[in-house]
Amino acid sequence: MKRIISILLAGFTIAFSAGCGTDSPVDEGGRITVSNATVWSAPNSVKIMKDLPIAEQDQSEGGLLSETPAELRFDAIRGETEGAQLMFTASENIASFDLAVNDVKTESGATLSAKQFEVLAERYIEVTTPTTSNPTTANMYAGWYPDALVPMDRYKARRDNKVTAGEHQGIWVNLNIPRDAEAGTYTGTAKLTLDDEKVDVPVTVTVRDLTIPEEVHARSAFAIWYDNIPFGETNMSEEMSSNIQEIYYWFITNKRVTGMRIPYYPSDPVSFAEAVVPYAENNMVTGYWLPYRSVKTSNPDVIGGSTFDYDYAVQLLGAMIDKNIQLREAGNESIDLFKKAYYYLDSLIDEPTADTAGKVRDCDLQITKAKQALKDRLKDYPDLYDSFIHIPHIVTTKYDETYIGSDTVGGVQTWCPTVDHFNQSGMKELIEERRNSTERESGEDFWWYTCINPQNPYPSYHIDDNLISSRTMRWMQYDLGVSATLFWNICYYRKYNFDKTTTDRNVWVDPLSWEGCNGDGQLVYPGSYYGLETPISTLRLESIREGNEDYEYLLMTERKIEEINEKHNKNYNTDKILSKFYSRIYKGVISYTDVFVFSSVRGELLDLLENLYNDEVAAMAILDKLNS
Repeated sequence: MKRIISILLAGFTIAFSAGCGTDSPVDEGGRITVSNATVWSAPNSVKIMKDLPIAEQDQSEGGLLSETPAELRFDAIRGETEGAQLMFTASENIASFDLAVNDVKTESGATLSAKQFEVLAERYIEVTTPTTSNPTTANMYAGWYPDALVPMDRYKARRDNKVTAGEHQGIWVNLNIPRDAEAGTYTGTAKLTLDDEKVDVPVTVTVRDLTIPEEVHARSAFAIWYDNIPFGETNMSEEMSSNIQEIYYWFITNKRVTGMRIPYYPSDPVSFAEAVVPYAENNMVTGYWLPYRSVKTSNPDVIGGSTFDYDYAVQLLGAMIDKNIQLREAGNESIDLFKKAYYYLDSLIDEPTADTAGKVRDCDLQITKAKQALKDRLKDYPDLYDSFIHIPHIVTTKYDETYIGSDTVGGVQTWCPTVDHFNQSGMKELIEERRNSTERESGEDFWWYTCINPQNPYPSYHIDDNLISSRTMRWMQYDLGVSATLFWNICYYRKYNFDKTTTDRNVWVDPLSWEGCNGDGQLVYPGSYYGLETPISTLRLESIREGNEDYEYLLMTERKIEEINEKHNKNYNTDKILSKFYSRIYKGVISYTDVFVFSSVRGELLDLLENLYNDEVAAMAILDKLNS
């Protein structure tokens, strides 16, 4: 049953703001009240359901969501995208709303253009059956959750920009900070229009004196089921239809997420070697799946009688070797076609069971044999040799002695359990131990993934879970040393039912995509519905992007501490220092839910990072305390 909204603003001192488009009362917390709404804001790591009282959604200590001011506040570094969330609660029906952000400037006159701000309306979807009935760290109510982020002009064009009395409405604003932006504090206003009411909302941007690396280091492999896209994109233009794979691929790439398969990937070995070159060279691309084939086998240990095709692998890897050597001889000394490559045998040994251990071993053995047969061709290129030998073979299974192997008998080379399997002591040490395994020339490695499971309290991408969990998941990944994140699909526009049938689904009204999980396998919405030539982002995808940018902060911090240790003969322990940040936002792989604490921790990390790059004396004073 839909809950009645009750927003209590009692106890606030009312004043008048000269900054508003109309004389609008402002409470002592900075919320602005006009005739038809109360305007406020929320951190970019929280979802505000439109049909629940704030007090019922607030998991912060002291109920701070009831005191957030009406503002757009950004704190970030050059070259990254930072999101902010403006909210309003309608006191009467609102027929239309809009937001326009103006230029912002520093006192010295440096300007961030209005064009750098992307204004997106939060579109809500009704959850009628929560993903789990036993949540631990989330409320997970039935009700209306914000999810799709629709460009405001398209939202207005379809006249979806209306709000019913008593409901909350969110507006998400992305700020794309140029890599050459001047560091400093920028201020300005945004104009919020609610029918005839106009409100000037303060905008503050803090650009730190830092620049994010051009290369994305938070490695990911998010599958894009290209053949599934037309089930959602039913109104594609001819041009969009002809380029749909590239459109989806580069859309998520620009969110710092890498699609598993390159667009229009050819299975012909020589053609694939040619096609993969620009992806190997692109700093935003973190990896690519290597095509494979299956072949019949008489090995009695292989359930089903099919295994990895060794001959095809030799052809494919051989073609890549030929291409890489050709490029090196032509003067491209940096090109490495193997550094980002990986095998994931999704149709052969995905989520293997005990009775398929023989197939796991045999498939892995065939991959190893193919590497061994070809590796000497790279003996004159030590860096390529190393990358080639270390091509991961991902197996979606938890760490289990059943699958431990070697180069002579096969087994699991790269373990990829679901995230919840990392919620135990000793995992960080186990990862390091297996990575240095002597049974394999390549050692072993660890990735992780989510697919339907795990569910709250573990990190997930479910619509009705906390947004903070997908954000802190990247901090956990860096902390544990997990090499990459795998995800099964970003555009599952169909519906998998409990009776194992697959049916069509209206993704705008039905969030149950797979076996009772809200939003699992769908991180974007079809843009053609709104006349767009790209998919539509979600709060969950933006949260993943934000987390991947946080990952860069952690990497930058570690690298700079290593430099200071060497330069000043110090012995700062990076793990110990960063643990002081980690411990305040999660335990194991379970995120704490106070988004204000998270914002504080992130801000403190940025303070340290800015000092590390610009004031080593101040930085070492901070490090001395954190290292104690």
